[in-house]
Amino acid sequence: MAKLLVIDDDRAYREYLDRVLTRAGHSVTTAANGARIVQIAKEASFDAVLTDLYMPECDGIETIARLRAVLPHLPIIGMTGNAGAVDDPCSRAMRLFGAVAVLEKPLDRQRLLATIEGAIAAAAAARAGRPARPRDRRSCRVA
Repeated sequence: MAKLLVIDDDRAYREYLDRVLTRAGHSVTTAANGARIVQIAKEASFDAVLTDLYMPECDGIETIARLRAVLPHLPIIGMTGNAGAVDDPCSRAMRLFGAVAVLEKPLDRQRLLATIEGAIAAAAAARAGRPARPRDRRSCRVA
């Protein structure tokens, strides 16, 4: 069981992800945007974060940048419903700022769970000084 933080301004989508991830055995905390996310993430010690791209007050790219500045090894997975292609500039920006993967909404449940599992395993291996298995590039695919 992983401790996950889900950030999305769409309440219905947050609730959907909460249900899916909780049923998969994870502990889930949700937030509507990244405005206070660094404080929340530092206090709660999450295993991974999922963040939407387009949100008011603090979008996904700014959220990723803020988290990376203080929690550099925390796996962050981006989500966007506006991607369209692997080389979409916004998806690339999320990865450049530190997202380990970017998934397109609506999220495929199996891909979501596999991406979370892989991101957490890679982060644990990195903390232990072991080389991580190469990421499944399909999990980063946004098309």
